[in-house]
Amino acid sequence: ASSSDDEHEDDAPPAAAPPPLPPREPADDMMDVASLPAAAPKPKQTKSLDQARVDALVEAGKMAWDPVDERYVTVEASAPAEKRADIAAIRLDGPVDLSAKAPHVREAILERRASLAAAQDEAREKLRAREDAKNAEEDAFTALHARLGPGLTAWSEDHGRKKNVRALLAGLGDVLWPEAKWNPVSIGDLLDAKKVKRAYYRASRHVHPDKLVNLDVEKRFIGKRVFDALSQAYAEFESEGHT
Repeated sequence: ASSSDDEHEDDAPPAAAPPPLPPREPADDMMDVASLPAAAPKPKQTKSLDQARVDALVEAGKMAWDPVDERYVTVEASAPAEKRADIAAIRLDGPVDLSAKAPHVREAILERRASLAAAQDEAREKLRAREDAKNAEEDAFTALHARLGPGLTAWSEDHGRKKNVRALLAGLGDVLWPEAKWNPVSIGDLLDAKKVKRAYYRASRHVHPDKLVNLDVEKRFIGKRVFDALSQAYAEFESEGHT
């Protein structure tokens, strides 16, 4: 009987597959990504400051016109001094009563006062030297502006209009000092935007402020004027869509 039952089981048709599930309805809080509008491309940022921004910085006291360099410069704001009411200053300019102190304590206090006084004198001398050097450089820049200013203006402007970066790079050899060893380029060498970029960065390395620190005052004056003119002209070049 069992054999007969096995045969009937083998002849039985396979079980039918379950019917497919109905498509799932989207929930109310689900969004169709494909139906969303494409994100607007971000505007390309440039390194240049428009005149409105410059005016705002001037009004806020963060920029000012430098008549010697003939450009707007950043005004360095001094950080407010932190007030500490729990710290008492040590006076070094008067007698101090040490009669109640032990001998070794009196000796240590006097040595400390002498050390502080010497440190203050040294700090004053350094500050005075920095101020004297700054004033001397400003006086020298004023004299150099009268002597070299016309030539630098002729290089950077044309009848009162700022020259573009190609014209500045092509005439750079006329204003740089011979020791800079600048390899001249022509307007024809600067027709391609990528070549303008390479020439600009090569020129910037010659007149970058970090490269001018150990040069004499005349080269620093020329370098500052050239670096500023090139930076502004190249920022304008980039703002026109050249990369």
